[in-house]
Amino acid sequence: MSEQAAISTARRPTRRWSRAVVGVTVLVTLILVAIQMSASFLYNAPGNVISKKYAAQVSWWMTPLQMQNWQLFAPNPISENLEIDARASVGPSAAVSPWVDLSAIDAAATDGNPVPSHLTMNATRNAWLKFVETHTSTGIPNAGSPLAATAQAYLQNLVLGYLRPRESGTIDSVQVRFIITLLPGDGRTAAQTAPQAQTLPWWLVAR
Repeated sequence: MSEQAAISTARRPTRRWSRAVVGVTVLVTLILVAIQMSASFLYNAPGNVISKKYAAQVSWWMTPLQMQNWQLFAPNPISENLEIDARASVGPSAAVSPWVDLSAIDAAATDGNPVPSHLTMNATRNAWLKFVETHTSTGIPNAGSPLAATAQAYLQNLVLGYLRPRESGTIDSVQVRFIITLLPGDGRTAAQTAPQAQTLPWWLVAR
């Protein structure tokens, strides 16, 4: 056998292996794309037999990173202003920092930006939506809600992302406050459109 033939024979398994890797990669990618498109459609589409049957699986796939607060074919426009504030207990002295308006930080990063980040536009609001959906008004997880712990962890991690760059010491715990202001409209009284605050308990930060 010539040297060239030997080299060609030695390379064949490698080429076959490469084709197999490419084939598997393409197949897995197509499956993931199909799952993503199906889950997104079922998550946003009006209630139907399939979306109700696989509601738990769809919610697991979409929540919390891919949450959306509108429904396909029936948009649900925002009817209230949301302000999310957070503060931290820092260092051995447990000094409490001033409240930080996270919503104002997002608004400043979004206003005037031709290509604003999805995170600055929607992450905190989506975290709030999932939290109030899975917890009581006092911040206690709803009974039988499997996503309550995930919703709290997601919101806490977002808050830490805002607070840590602003604190030189170690953050031991954080507290979150929601201030919801219903937009004025027909039939809404001044009392209804007054800001309503919901302050959550302190959460310890895991080391």
